[in-house]
Amino acid sequence: MADDTEGAEPMQDRARIAGGRGDIEIGDLTLGAHYRHDLRNGPNRLVDETRVVWGIGATYELGVWEFGGGYTKGTTEQRDTVANGGGAIAGSTGEDTATRWDFGVSYT
Repeated sequence: MADDTEGAEPMQDRARIAGGRGDIEIGDLTLGAHYRHDLRNGPNRLVDETRVVWGIGATYELGVWEFGGGYTKGTTEQRDTVANGGGAIAGSTGEDTATRWDFGVSYT
């Protein structure tokens, strides 16, 4: 069995800046949103990352049916650094973006 901690990042190299989630119910309609902003950086890493993920969603109950949908977008900004005699200099930079749409219907 593989070790779950293999390749894991030390906790001191990751810091959450902000995060939150909320739901509002109005009759049979539920609206929700979430947000997370965190960092992966530190003296033991050669890559600094800033990650932002947010999303919105809604569900509507109509008798025995429930309809729902959601949208999530995540962006990761990355800066590679190169060790330079005890210091670090900026290397390549980049940004990755992912977008996700979800829709569903359930019958209870």
